[in-house]
Amino acid sequence: MRTLHFLFLLFMLSILSYTAPTAEAQSRGNRDDRLRQDRREAADRARAEKGERTRQGEQWAAQRRLPRRIPQTNGRTVELVGAEGKRPLYVTSLNQFSATTTGTIALYPGQKLGLNLTGSGMTLGVWDAGHALPSHQEFTGRLSTGDQGPNDDHATHVAGTMAAAGVVSQARGMAYDAAVRSYDWNADIPEMSREAEKGMLVSNHSYGLIAGWYYGDLEDKGTDQWYWLGDPRISTEEDYTFGLYTKEASLYDGVAFAYPYYLAVIAAGNDRSERGPSSGAYRALDAAGNWQTYTVEQAPHPRDGGDLGYDSIVGSALAKNVLTVGSIGVDGSANPRISSFSSFGPSDDGRVKPDIVGYGERVYSPVSAGNKPDQNYGTYSGTSMATPNVSGSLILLQQYHHQLSGAYMLASTLKGLAIHTARDLGKAGPDYQYGWGLLNLEAAAETIRDMVSNPVALVEDQLTDGLAYVRNVSVHTPGPVKLTLVWTDRPGVETGDALDAPTPSLRNDLDLRLVNDATGEVYLPYLLSVSRPDQEAARGDNTVDPVEQVYIPFAPAGTYSIVVTHKSGLVAGTPQVFSLIVSGASEAPRSVSVALLDAEPAADRVTLSWRTNFERRKGAFQVQRQSITFGADGKKVLGEALIVGTVNSGEPTESGNTYTFTDKGTLAGDYLYQLLFVSSERATLVSEVETTVLPPEHMAALSNYPNPFTDRTVLVLDVPDSRSVTLEVYNTLGQRVAVVFEGVLPPGRHELPVETSGWAAGVYFARVHTRDTVLTHRMVVVR
Repeated sequence: MRTLHFLFLLFMLSILSYTAPTAEAQSRGNRDDRLRQDRREAADRARAEKGERTRQGEQWAAQRRLPRRIPQTNGRTVELVGAEGKRPLYVTSLNQFSATTTGTIALYPGQKLGLNLTGSGMTLGVWDAGHALPSHQEFTGRLSTGDQGPNDDHATHVAGTMAAAGVVSQARGMAYDAAVRSYDWNADIPEMSREAEKGMLVSNHSYGLIAGWYYGDLEDKGTDQWYWLGDPRISTEEDYTFGLYTKEASLYDGVAFAYPYYLAVIAAGNDRSERGPSSGAYRALDAAGNWQTYTVEQAPHPRDGGDLGYDSIVGSALAKNVLTVGSIGVDGSANPRISSFSSFGPSDDGRVKPDIVGYGERVYSPVSAGNKPDQNYGTYSGTSMATPNVSGSLILLQQYHHQLSGAYMLASTLKGLAIHTARDLGKAGPDYQYGWGLLNLEAAAETIRDMVSNPVALVEDQLTDGLAYVRNVSVHTPGPVKLTLVWTDRPGVETGDALDAPTPSLRNDLDLRLVNDATGEVYLPYLLSVSRPDQEAARGDNTVDPVEQVYIPFAPAGTYSIVVTHKSGLVAGTPQVFSLIVSGASEAPRSVSVALLDAEPAADRVTLSWRTNFERRKGAFQVQRQSITFGADGKKVLGEALIVGTVNSGEPTESGNTYTFTDKGTLAGDYLYQLLFVSSERATLVSEVETTVLPPEHMAALSNYPNPFTDRTVLVLDVPDSRSVTLEVYNTLGQRVAVVFEGVLPPGRHELPVETSGWAAGVYFARVHTRDTVLTHRMVVVR
């Protein structure tokens, strides 16, 4: 009974609901209209924000007679892409130099999964310091450019890690037959929107804002020196942009929300290795935004991320809807370990960042420099290299899913799949170093294959405002069970100029729970502590991440209920699309299938009728009713859930039965009726329907029953709208013998009992007074 009580409690808090395919189809037009509006708003906002930021940057550089693009002595590129207030915004490619190669071979032709995936027919996007070199022998005929940017060594290396053909076998990319569309980074967000509109699914962004300490040349002096990029108006101790949800992050989230199949894969950055000078001079901005010389002895600043390295991610990598990638290498025993340069999270509001890690050390790939640029190669390390390792791999998963189903996955599904199947590294569960772990493409592909036989392996659905989603699953063999919920959230409001602001950027806060039907035990998702970033993940109510994961190391065999709900109202009252990945459990066999639930309202009642396809277990149908109202903001509000009746099912049958139930005494209004099948102390939602009971057209005292009567009767009164009503009874002498009701009645048909045990036999008159009506009805008492 504990399970039943828990589910009833959920019903009282928010309605349990599957979203039926027919309902989805009916709302597709409205959803498409909203999507087009979201896309227009995202594009308009991106253009306005980018334009203003660029204008401020050009003004800042002109006042100081500095060029926008400054080559660095180590081969990197730095570009002034804008300014916010008096603070310049520099972007740089995120690489360090070293040597090795990486690969994703399990999905290739001739490998053990037998999938023969190469990326053929797929297109990857690359935004970087410039273009990947189209003429390089590794890209012949497969790489095109989308703007007028210059060819760039770093971009070529990144694109090669994603999609080099393997003319030199050690340099073969992850998706070595995929097409590549290459852009420079100056107008990335509007260009991303255009490519997503055309159907691009995955893009790579191995660059980011410079923050904290930087060693290089930001003043075009031709010599390198230390710079500190913090804003002294906000903090003289650390760069406040680390962990900050910025305008840039919000814009990236806006593109993702407008184009739900598009996933941007972002490098986490290499700031954790930046310590600044041990002594002597460095350059930093003063309060007016001008470069000044300071000394470590005069104005010291800690290393980026402090002693433990946490809180060292910045810019677009902190967006909610992207996949942020850190870097690992291997130790002398070939065991994975975090790269010394890879930046750690969290975001200021405590979200898990990075999301995942890939191999990013000593990566061998094409480059555009040298005497024979079309045939040159180099070895780089950095989160710049880990990111294309991941993005190039992910496009193979989209290719495989399309082969099996004829459709591509939502970006939230692709992101969730990478997180769900990641190889856990570091502390158990998620952490702020490795995120959810190391990309495991083999396990991800196997999960996609599982969806053919297990409908809950990969689920894409939506949560309706005020409702909840429930899925019943079975664990056949005791063992680990994992659920991962991911949704593409609306863009948040940028935090502004603040240090370590804890305000969540989450707009729609969904909640994932798993319930053991036998014991009633509720399993909660992982939760990290922003104030204790080195602490192992706990379990609780996650209020900051658009990713929630429930993991049970050893789940007993039996049936379980997956429950997805939401806090408060969904933004704009519109449904929130989500993705759910499940392993260790399969869809529970259904006891009952309802083909049709129909509601026929009358003046004071609603008659429900339903037909079943099959009934494989004996039980009872429980009818539950909730009133529907609408708030001042137009959002749907559900009233208290009331169980209004029960209908016993017939004997088990494969041919189904037909049932009816009448809910009497229902006032005018909108209602949600839900049909639950209760069997073996377990309640399962099987269908639901909304209906409207219309108010009467006129004020009327219709009747009383019985009439004549002896000791008791019931007066039936129709009220067309909410109004004050006085209902009295008089005898034939005009004397008042009873006040039956005095007060406000809502619209609808009302049945009002009258006790008459002390009345003499004879004729009586019930009289109704309202603001504009007087009605009289004749009644007879007999003895």
